[in-house]
Amino acid sequence: MAARTFARLASAGQGRRLFLLSWVAYAAAYVGRYNYSAVMSAITAEGTLTLSAAGAVSTGYFVCYAAGQILCGILSQKASPFGMIPLGLALSAGCNFGMGVAPAGAMPLLWAANGLFQAMVWPPIVRLFAECMPFEQQDSACVSINSTTPAGTLGAYALSAAALALAGWRMAFWACGVLMLAAAVLWTVGGAPDAAGPVCRRPGLAGGAGHAPRRAEGRRHQLGAQHDPEQFRRKPRLFGGRLDGAAPGQPDRRVSRRLAG
Repeated sequence: MAARTFARLASAGQGRRLFLLSWVAYAAAYVGRYNYSAVMSAITAEGTLTLSAAGAVSTGYFVCYAAGQILCGILSQKASPFGMIPLGLALSAGCNFGMGVAPAGAMPLLWAANGLFQAMVWPPIVRLFAECMPFEQQDSACVSINSTTPAGTLGAYALSAAALALAGWRMAFWACGVLMLAAAVLWTVGGAPDAAGPVCRRPGLAGGAGHAPRRAEGRRHQLGAQHDPEQFRRKPRLFGGRLDGAAPGQPDRRVSRRLAG
């Protein structure tokens, strides 16, 4: 069964709203991803993990994140992006909270699970940009979303350094977890239906029934008119054709008028 698509947003304001929500969500995901790298030296210096064990934690994360991208890419075509994004952020925040209290033996499992949950954020954003973002805003949105990488990385190291200086490396996971949880709440509130209707809705739901088929039919009619063979025959051709668009076998009206004068 083919996955249903969402209706494209009608205004630039709705497109900006969708982009800002997506930007905050993915930047927050970066914060909950790179905070471990920011405090790994403090963890090993304290003796909680050895260097090899600390490296294994990072390896487990990236393996699960890579596998999760494939799985969540498939899932995002079936499930609602508006549910996947805040759920992924909330579960990743839970893993960060767990890292703040977990013993050394549980850390590899928690951070590997964090990789899976982090993979729930990007595929739904890609789908929303492809299906919902207005066409004139798609290019700029796809380019600008890349700014989450430096912003999230800097945020992760800055927040982790501040927490590390104030209360130790475990507080860094708690602080980043709170930030991710706040982003999940913001997405849930900002992406929920309001008085003007949902940010993005499926064709056939309230307010959208019948509009998408009519728009598609109108688009097909427009394309059919553009490619009407009769129109091509009526248009003058630049090379080897009649200058006035006359059909083959008929006299050139412009030449006839010139001869008559």
